[in-house]
Amino acid sequence: MFSFDHDGDGRRAPGVIQALAILLVVGGALSVLFSIAGLVSGAWLAGVSLLLGVLYLVLARAVQRARPWARPTILVLSLAGVVQSVYQLVTGDLATAIGGLVWPVVYALLVNAAAARAWFRGSRG
Repeated sequence: MFSFDHDGDGRRAPGVIQALAILLVVGGALSVLFSIAGLVSGAWLAGVSLLLGVLYLVLARAVQRARPWARPTILVLSLAGVVQSVYQLVTGDLATAIGGLVWPVVYALLVNAAAARAWFRGSRG
């Protein structure tokens, strides 16, 4: 069952984890839908968008289940998103750069919150 509340061991996920999982599901689902609907230009880019969307859906579940690999994976993807946004900013695509910078920063902030770090460590605090 797909629940936003527990890690499978009966622990209730903190609100920051629930928010992160919801954002990952929404982002992943939109990415998958856009790539399937042809709203992403180019076959190569659509394929990458589809794979990233699926990865975000898998990460959402891993976050809920407190999988230890989920937190560093989100941090690496967030860093990649920031680098991409900075590149877009340098090349003059200001609107895309600012829009693309928001989500990686939000993901990184949520996964680094004290409650999130405790969740991944397995403590209840």
